[in-house]
Amino acid sequence: MSRPNTLSVFALSAFTLYVTACTKVEDAPRTVEWWSEHKKELGEKLAWCKADEAHRATIDCANASRAVLSTDDTAHQYKPPMDWGSPAPGPPTPAKP
Repeated sequence: MSRPNTLSVFALSAFTLYVTACTKVEDAPRTVEWWSEHKKELGEKLAWCKADEAHRATIDCANASRAVLSTDDTAHQYKPPMDWGSPAPGPPTPAKP
């Protein structure tokens, strides 16, 4: 069995370091209070959450949404259910004679 040369070991080490350094580690989720105090970041996070359904399941998206509700002065008022793009009703079917 041959011994690995120094160049191979260096290349493998450099590649491992590169991959580790480039991997984004998620920050700890922010609290509702934090989102309420940082409106610019809140808007960016809500856009990020809206862009992908998988994002909506994150704790940050839930807390950001709660922050909007906690600062909404009209949140206590009744609002009709949202229509999330249900298909429009088609033309009425003609009556059969």
